[in-house]
Amino acid sequence: MRKFVTGYCLIIIILFSCQSSSVKNQQSPEEKVEVFPVTDFLLGQVNEIAVMPVTLLKITNQGNHQDSQWISRDSIHKLSIPFLFPVIDSAHFNKNYSAHSFLDQTVNAFTFTYDAIKSSSDTFPLTHVDVYIDPESRKVQRIYMIKEKSIEGKTRTQQLTWNTQDGFMIRTIIKDANDSVARIIEEKVLWKF
Repeated sequence: MRKFVTGYCLIIIILFSCQSSSVKNQQSPEEKVEVFPVTDFLLGQVNEIAVMPVTLLKITNQGNHQDSQWISRDSIHKLSIPFLFPVIDSAHFNKNYSAHSFLDQTVNAFTFTYDAIKSSSDTFPLTHVDVYIDPESRKVQRIYMIKEKSIEGKTRTQQLTWNTQDGFMIRTIIKDANDSVARIIEEKVLWKF
């Protein structure tokens, strides 16, 4: 009888813990959720690259035109500034963003996703953030961010894909409300070739 009660209690504990972990992934607006400190991580990466003994290669694609140039390490800070605001951490992110996390087996990474709750991209220009962490090494593999802003009838969308090992890419999409064709500018910065 004692083995039966112990087994029954163990099953209840397992079921309760499974249920509570799935509830944690769905955040209510007043619930405080721990947020990966994306801004601090990006600043750390920028500062680390600024002292690395490398020259950075910037490749710009716009339409059918491609241009490449060597750039100074200091210019990486200028390129990353649009993605350092608003500050992404637990203190600044909770009331305006929802958080979800899961083990994404298709890319073999823990994925932390943050989406803006408010629909106004003028008030909350940062609409989406994904953080991919290697499950074995526990190191950040990649960060993906989307910012949107409407100015004078034009929608400007910026996407940052930051690969911690070798570089990052900023894709800017500018679309006029009266035009069906968007202008796309891709800026890729590499420090490992």
